[in-house]
Amino acid sequence: MVGIGLIAWRGERLRAAGSVDAVASREGAFLANNALFALFAAVVLFGTVFPLVLEAITGQRVSVGRPYFDTMAVPLGIALLTLMAIAPVLPWRKASMSSLRARLLGPAVSAAGVAAVAVMLGARGFVPVVAFALAGAGGGGASRQLFQNVRHHGWRGVVGSSGGGMVVHIGVVIIAVAVTASGSYSRRAQFEMRAGQTVAFAGHTFVFESVDFVSSRSRNEKRALVQVDGTEVLMPSLVQFNGSTQTVGTPAISSSISEDVYLTALDLPADNASARIGVLIMPMAGWLWTGGGVIGCGTILSAIPRRRRRTKRSTGQPTTDDGDSIDSADLGDPVGVS
Repeated sequence: MVGIGLIAWRGERLRAAGSVDAVASREGAFLANNALFALFAAVVLFGTVFPLVLEAITGQRVSVGRPYFDTMAVPLGIALLTLMAIAPVLPWRKASMSSLRARLLGPAVSAAGVAAVAVMLGARGFVPVVAFALAGAGGGGASRQLFQNVRHHGWRGVVGSSGGGMVVHIGVVIIAVAVTASGSYSRRAQFEMRAGQTVAFAGHTFVFESVDFVSSRSRNEKRALVQVDGTEVLMPSLVQFNGSTQTVGTPAISSSISEDVYLTALDLPADNASARIGVLIMPMAGWLWTGGGVIGCGTILSAIPRRRRRTKRSTGQPTTDDGDSIDSADLGDPVGVS
């Protein structure tokens, strides 16, 4: 609501001074990218809010699960990654076909290379491999543009809408890779375990040690002590609050750079010598936070004003809105550049 209010208040200041000369241009790709981001947000918002609205109006409870998001969000995500892969290498204003072929060769080679590496590392499935390939191309293109900005402008190359925008692109790519890996290659299992029993699953070993009790004025808690890989003890628990007959489960999480391990206590029998434990392994789940942090940094960098360079009248060379100069190679066909 705050964002909508700001747009309504300052909408006139957001009006673009120029126009998009051609679809096959950097500004055309950025415009399409923003439209897809808005559509993606609308799809997620609808899937999240629709069950609540329907229940409030009709009293009927429905759930919107993974099939909806796979059907609606996955194609939009692939389209977003495709645009993010090609947008940084497109020229401003318009480009000839020969220029497009030359500029898109790099992202195509990067995508093929990343796809090959992903398959060699064990990636399977058409959609995940395509997502990894496009993410590699997009991250490479954004990093290349950021490197060029720094080379031409020094530290000022990472601030302003150009540098900060590329940092945001890198953050979105990190999140896309994390979502693809954790959603496509997660592994789940349940185990009935006795005290001292060891179970191996997905390259990890789990040893159920005992059950611990914690009581307070407001609740009673039973914790299952489970040793993971012989290095740490996780304590998934079942909590019953005073005055309630319902038991609430609290998972335990072990995070690393490669994957997150989630343990849940599904049942802790009265004998206190056994447990039914749920295990969920999610690759690269922690990178979701990393990508969010990178996006936050890019947003801050985008908000830092850059000193504008001299305009065409004094230099004979046009500039972009954030002060980056445009050379004739970036314009594709000559369009009034001397």
